[in-house]
Amino acid sequence: AGEGYRYVMIVLPGNMRALSLFSVDVIGGCEACAMSKYKSSEGFHECDFCKGGKYTATTANTKCKICGANTYAAKSNNRCIECQGNTSSKEGSDEIEDCKCNAGYTGPDGHVNTTNINGVCDACEVAKYKPSVGSAMCMDCPVMSTMSEQA
Repeated sequence: AGEGYRYVMIVLPGNMRALSLFSVDVIGGCEACAMSKYKSSEGFHECDFCKGGKYTATTANTKCKICGANTYAAKSNNRCIECQGNTSSKEGSDEIEDCKCNAGYTGPDGHVNTTNINGVCDACEVAKYKPSVGSAMCMDCPVMSTMSEQA
C-alpha cells in the first residue's frame, strides 16, 4: 500500500462488505495487506506488521506464522532466516542474537566469526568441551578423562 491508503471496512454495492484482510484506498478500491503484514478483524484500522519471531510470506493474511526452531525473523519480516554456522534458536526467535552456539562450540552468539568463514561458532579444541548452548568458553576436560572426537 502506498501513501494515502486507509484501512477500513466499507459496504460495497450489493451490501457486500470488504474482507477484513483488505485495505481500502481513498477512492474506495480494496487492496490486500502487503507481505509481512496482517489484519485479523474488520474495522477502521491499518494492517499490522508481524511481531518479531513471526512472518507472512504472502499477501492478504489474517495472522502471522511463527518461525520454527533454528530460524529467526525481525519485526516486519516476510520470511524466517536460518541460524548459521553451528548455532541454533528456539521457535519464535526474533533476532540474530537468539542464534546461540551449540554445545561443543564456542563464539559470539548471532555474529559472523571472522576467523572461521564456515560458521559463526568454532568447535572446542581437542581436550576441551562445552556442555551447554550459548557463548560460554570451552573448558578443559577433567584429568584422566577421554574424548572420542573434536566437538
